[in-house]
Amino acid sequence: MKKASVARFRDLQGEEEESVLAYLPLVKWIAYRLAVRLPYNLEMQDLISAGSLGLLQAMRDFDPSRKNRFETYASIRIRGAMLDAIREQDWTPRSFRDRYKKYVQSIQALGKKLGRPPEDDEIREELGLSQKQYEAFLVRARPLSFLSLEDMHLSPKAVEEWLEKGPRDKTMDPGLAAEYQEVRDILADAIDSLPEREARIIQLYYFEELNLKEIGKVLGIGESRVCQLQAQALMRLKGKLDKEELNR
Repeated sequence: MKKASVARFRDLQGEEEESVLAYLPLVKWIAYRLAVRLPYNLEMQDLISAGSLGLLQAMRDFDPSRKNRFETYASIRIRGAMLDAIREQDWTPRSFRDRYKKYVQSIQALGKKLGRPPEDDEIREELGLSQKQYEAFLVRARPLSFLSLEDMHLSPKAVEEWLEKGPRDKTMDPGLAAEYQEVRDILADAIDSLPEREARIIQLYYFEELNLKEIGKVLGIGESRVCQLQAQALMRLKGKLDKEELNR
């Protein structure tokens, strides 16, 4: 990926090169936001390179007549390019994905049985894993532990408008805006049910937009521990946002 990226950037004209450099901080910011999803065989620089190509394509495709802010449009294209790079390099075997889903269901079932969010040691006992095995699992599972728009069960039309305009755009169709708000309320309730520290991590990451290193400083723990707790929190959320669970 790196060699291809370098070759593409050699073809940039002076004005384009200046524009890419001006928006490079945005590319890096999005890369650090997505770093938690990196598979072991993909480096941060690969992500930045992919995002830079997404930025370049956004500059060439942007239509000012649609009245969207370029930063909003570019952010979507940059993020999409990075996610494509992650998917291309994500060789997580089907057996591990199936085990991940099984663990999500087990954690959700354990919480129902206990009537409260299970503690870390209770989760490990339920899954039959030692602390070391469970921590290794969380690290390996991090690319699978992200909430997507599909996890939130928005209709295809709502997803399309959300990506184009953003959830706070006043021109969004009222029906779709109501659907999005309903999903936000469901997600907020699910986050409130998390253990306090895990809920705080989700809040800091998704709503206050801190990266893992910054969250670690706020909570006084290491970045790797933040990564583990975030993965565990998202496993809990995925169980609560399961379509069958929402329909009960």
